[in-house]
Amino acid sequence: MRFLFCILIISFSLSANSQIGSAKIYLSLYFEGGHGLQVTDPSVSLNFDRPVDFIEGVRTPMLSGHLQITSKGSYEIWVRSQTEQLLSNNTVTGIPVNSIQVKAQNSLQTQTVSLNSRSQLLLSNPNKVLTDVVDVSYSIPADQTHYFFNRTFTTYQTVVTYTLITN
Repeated sequence: MRFLFCILIISFSLSANSQIGSAKIYLSLYFEGGHGLQVTDPSVSLNFDRPVDFIEGVRTPMLSGHLQITSKGSYEIWVRSQTEQLLSNNTVTGIPVNSIQVKAQNSLQTQTVSLNSRSQLLLSNPNKVLTDVVDVSYSIPADQTHYFFNRTFTTYQTVVTYTLITN
């Protein structure tokens, strides 16, 4: 029995010695710039090809994943137009940009706004997410097509700016 007792004491002592020689470290990870916004299709067209387009309006299909969001937390997406009126050949046309609507949807909500030269909240996600996609559709509703009657056959354009604000 004494032999067994001595072995236990020696084993305990060796174990205690290995604890004395151990060390702890504290690991810190730092991530910077973990947010971003990417538009997958930078050129979108709305076409008045048929007379019925002036009666019913025109719209793009829902552009799946049109906005790609990377965020370390919750976010808001704001939208605005570069100008108050559509341009043609860099000339103001008198057609207000608010004749165009932007419909956006993420996993939580769907929101439609009329374009404006002032930034406006398009949609948000209050949840902490790493990545998210936003589907977007552009339209000129039937009650806004009158701006395009009796116009020269040409291209009208504006620049749309999306802004990501992380919380």
